[in-house]
This record gives sequence, structure tokens and C-alpha cells, in this order.
Amino acid sequence: MKRSGLLWMVFSLIFVGGLSVKADVLETQETSNQETIDETEQKGTTKVYAGRGGAENNRISQLRDYRYSYLDPVGVYAQVGDVLTVNVQEKEG
Repeated sequence: MKRSGLLWMVFSLIFVGGLSVKADVLETQETSNQETIDETEQKGTTKVYAGRGGAENNRISQLRDYRYSYLDPVGVYAQVGDVLTVNVQEKEG
């Protein structure tokens, strides 16, 4: 009986201690997230576009008017006046 009571006390102390540690960690994370948000607001926002072929191509691509017709030249590097070629294969039968 005494042994089970002692084990219960040890486990309850471990459990309560674990909860208080987790609560401290959560409070620390909330504080650090708030600090990160404040730092981001002060610095501004920067976007990085990887794999587009350089800053000049990105600028041209962003200034270009995109069209949604499949007959007009569209895409990352297509421009008005580009010639489209279409291969049509006729089905036999």
C-alpha cells in the first residue's frame, strides 16, 4: 500500500512538472513569434523567384500582358508577335 502511494506521488510529480515545462516552452514560442512578426514588419517583404533565368527576365515577365486564348502566344517568355506552329496529325480510318 505504501509502495503504490509512493509510486503515485512520483508519477504525479513527474506529470505536473512536465506540464509546467511545456507551458513555459509555449509561452516562449509565442513571444518569439511576436518578435518575428515585428521584425518582418520593420524590414519589409522580399520575394525570391528561383529558376526563372535572371532578374531582367523576371521584370519582363511581370510587365507582360497574359492572354488566355490558346491561339495567342502565352507563357513565361512568349511575346506578342511570336509565331506559333502547330503539328496536326491526321488519323487514318
